[in-house]
Amino acid sequence: MVLAILEGVDGTGKSTLADMLHEQFNGDVERRSCGPPKKHVLEEYVADIETYTASLDHHVIYDRHYLGELIYGPLYRGGSQLDDAMKRYVELVLQARGAVVVIIHPGDGWLERTYGERGETFLKREHAELAKTKFARLCLTRGVITPTQQFGFANDSDVRTIKWLAILRAEVSAGMTAKFTTLVGNATGECEYLILGDTRGPLQ
Repeated sequence: MVLAILEGVDGTGKSTLADMLHEQFNGDVERRSCGPPKKHVLEEYVADIETYTASLDHHVIYDRHYLGELIYGPLYRGGSQLDDAMKRYVELVLQARGAVVVIIHPGDGWLERTYGERGETFLKREHAELAKTKFARLCLTRGVITPTQQFGFANDSDVRTIKWLAILRAEVSAGMTAKFTTLVGNATGECEYLILGDTRGPLQ
């Protein structure tokens, strides 16, 4: 399974990029999306992927995952349900499974397209630039791929780069996650410590 997570401010073309990636991958492609958490955040963002093993014949593309909660939670729900420890845990689970996280930048004409042709209803226009800036700051702190969107479409070079990086990470992580299905953290086999234990208990 190749695991790709597409993030970015609403209206930047995540669904369009997901369509383009879908066409690139061989095998089954499963499309998923995570909105505002409806249950414990670890169940929301981790449960579906915690025990999977990477392979190259089944792929998952997320059109929005945990990073959206860091932006929209404070804007519309009084704060993010992901604290620093939970965010780190989610990222370590994704790292172990070879996930590629892509934050998409809006291009020229983004506001006009989002609130004109698209008719955006969730992200208020007065918050649009703030949300855009917050996603851009995440790019500086995460070291993720950040293809620039122009009128809502990534170019073919962006798509190929994301595809091959996702395949490479899946190949690297497959060996370790096959042995340790609930591995959290570095999947390259070069980790300094490997802590063994039973499965995580029920969340309260």
